[in-house]
Amino acid sequence: MQEDYGNPGFETGKIWAIGWGVAAFLSLASGGMIGAIAFALLAFDSIAQGERDDDDLLPEAPNPFALPANATLFEKTTRAAATAPVNVQVPVDIHNHIAPSAGAKPIKTAAPAQSDRRTAAPDLSLYDDPKQRMQVLLKAMSQSGFPLGSLLNHPFVWCWGWSQSGKTTIALMLAIARQCMGHNVSYFTTDDDYPRSLPWSRVEDSPEGYAIALDDVAETISSASKGGLMGTGWVFDEMFAASAQHGITIQPLLTTVLMKGAKTRAGAIGISQADTSSAHGLKGIDAAWRDERVSIQALHEEDELGDRHPTGRYVVSRGDSSEEWVLPEWMLTQLNQWGSPDPVVWMVQAFPELCPVQPGSRPGLRMVQPGASGLAVNHGSTSVQPLNQAQGEAVQDLVQSGSRFMNQQFSAEEARAKVSELVQIGLNQTQIIQVLWGAKKGGNAAYQTAVQEYKTLMGVGENCDR
Repeated sequence: MQEDYGNPGFETGKIWAIGWGVAAFLSLASGGMIGAIAFALLAFDSIAQGERDDDDLLPEAPNPFALPANATLFEKTTRAAATAPVNVQVPVDIHNHIAPSAGAKPIKTAAPAQSDRRTAAPDLSLYDDPKQRMQVLLKAMSQSGFPLGSLLNHPFVWCWGWSQSGKTTIALMLAIARQCMGHNVSYFTTDDDYPRSLPWSRVEDSPEGYAIALDDVAETISSASKGGLMGTGWVFDEMFAASAQHGITIQPLLTTVLMKGAKTRAGAIGISQADTSSAHGLKGIDAAWRDERVSIQALHEEDELGDRHPTGRYVVSRGDSSEEWVLPEWMLTQLNQWGSPDPVVWMVQAFPELCPVQPGSRPGLRMVQPGASGLAVNHGSTSVQPLNQAQGEAVQDLVQSGSRFMNQQFSAEEARAKVSELVQIGLNQTQIIQVLWGAKKGGNAAYQTAVQEYKTLMGVGENCDR
């Protein structure tokens, strides 16, 4: 007989032969008792083993989900969907949650149905009040697929994207909308590339001033009561540059805004090239970073030469939901100084009340006419207040009649008289220094020199020559 070594039954037969032989030997040696027990055990296992072997010989049960070899693509796709596991938790990168969710949850558009969509600019000339005019504009923008008004009172809006992507554009548009609605908005940056003509309630455009401003705002929010900062806002530009290039610590401010901004009703706008919380030194507040802010990603494109250009498209995310906003074409009819369509220029021209700089006045002075929607009211931190009409006229006289004490074009007596005049019309030390010395509040040397000269001039410290 040919031995079939590949057959499992062959090996089993050898084992049983040896087992029965051992049982027979024990039976003979012990008078039968142990042998009987061995025979019983072997018999019981033989029955069980036979059942297992029989199961192995049964044909395999058909798979109810099996498909024939010639199944169509539709059948395969349908079967895959039916057999896919449910309730699978997809990991989400909380530092940059837009990209992972984009594949799982398609980004919807903010544009209304075609029948309700606005394709032309509203006639804003029908409205004299800038607040009412802005309300009409925001409604028209929403009907065009750009609901900027939904962010009007949000405590924290984070605008990010690559350089030349349009992130600062949407931040300025929101700041202009808030100013027209009567909010007081300050602007902080690490350079002087910002729209000076807008009525910012405070401006810091140096790294030293930026650092001081962050501390001031964080303290203001921390000490504010519930709802106490409603109508007060700030724009923090170049946040990544401030942190990475200038070594400015921004974590305390961002933590304060995330944890208490909504309670105080403050309105902070951050502008940065990075979206990750780790890039800005934040630790332990990832959930708040994801949930307590509106994330606006500016989308850009590159031409054949590799130059970047804004597309006017933004991905706006709140928590786990995202939608795409597209700038209305009717807001791209005005050009900026580089010859590119600019909705900020469009808004400034539609709201001339925002830039009432008098002819002959020095650039950078923000003069607000009486009754301009309460723009001269400040509820924020220590700041340079916008000037009313009387103050603006006095400043114009000073600028036209001579230069600054710092440049020694006023005598000490004349400078003291000018300072006294500005004090009488209500300007504070910071404003007076900005007018007469041209120095803005901050840790820079020019401001510190101006402060010392101001104190000397007013008799605080060393006496000056008369």
